[in-house]
Amino acid sequence: MSKNEFLDKLSEELKKRLGATAANELLADFREHFDEALKEGKSEDEVCGMLGDPADIASEYFEDMDGDAAPPDAGIYISLTHISLECEPWDKQTFSVEILRNNKEVDDETIQIYQENNSLRVVQARDSFINLLFHMFRFRETVRVMIPRRYQGDMAVKMASGSARINGITLTGGVTCNVTSGAIHMHKVSAGTSLAVSTRSGGIHLDSCAGELSADCSSGTIKVKSHSGNVVRAAATSGSVRVEAGRITKDCTIECKSGGVYAQFDALEADLNMTCRSGSVKFQIHDLKGNVTGKTSSGSVVGMLPRDTRAVFLLQSAGVQNKFPNAVMPDSSVPVVNLTSRSGRVSVKEI
Repeated sequence: MSKNEFLDKLSEELKKRLGATAANELLADFREHFDEALKEGKSEDEVCGMLGDPADIASEYFEDMDGDAAPPDAGIYISLTHISLECEPWDKQTFSVEILRNNKEVDDETIQIYQENNSLRVVQARDSFINLLFHMFRFRETVRVMIPRRYQGDMAVKMASGSARINGITLTGGVTCNVTSGAIHMHKVSAGTSLAVSTRSGGIHLDSCAGELSADCSSGTIKVKSHSGNVVRAAATSGSVRVEAGRITKDCTIECKSGGVYAQFDALEADLNMTCRSGSVKFQIHDLKGNVTGKTSSGSVVGMLPRDTRAVFLLQSAGVQNKFPNAVMPDSSVPVVNLTSRSGRVSVKEI
């Protein structure tokens, strides 16, 4: 996208709620900062990619005008606009917050930090949206938060633009992480209740985490590896979804519109529903006690199960391969494996 195309689209979005004069004043600021970024050697396409969708920028600006919602009652609440986040564990029972610019600690007046007893608030002021938006062109700024390795409470993270990395923390409560534009990375994060993550633009990567997981991604891939706990939902609009977990005892939904779906579970004791509009659906389950549904409009559906699995197999496509000797007639006492592909092969193989 060129500079002029970007500004034209942004102007159209801003004028939906602002008068021409106010919209043009904001656009003048954007042009100025845009030109500064170009002088620093960035291409028009690169600047547009860093800024994101003009519609999202306008929506966020209007949100700033209307005022941000009051923070939830989470013990740890972090709300940032255009700065990345790193959360790391340590053995102390207090918090530490550092603001790093090009790997050096600095002061940032836009970020307010509140600590009291067992609670922490890190909130970036939203009254200078335009300046904050272009702040990322000149600096690589990160908020690093040190959190007790085992924390009694909940954690809520809300970010507009920037990546979120959370590592090695065990919480008795739930964890939520919502990012508008940026990736989410979690490693060995254990939630006592729910673990809910979402991003509009950016991937979700969870490794060795725990909690009742719900993951949503509009544009980007979802990769969940070695998860402990139920996975109730993993959905991507544009991008593949890969989920590897242990024992599943609650119904699980995995879906994507464009990409592929892969699920691998040690044991499935509830229902698994996998859907994909464009892409393949693949699964591997070592102990099957729940029903499995796999559907795709364009692509193959492949299931892998132990040889001694007893199930009802309902396979629908132009090319069907079922190599299971233990397929049985419909019976409420055994699980049903229902696999469908409009354009592609359907097969069930032995692990």
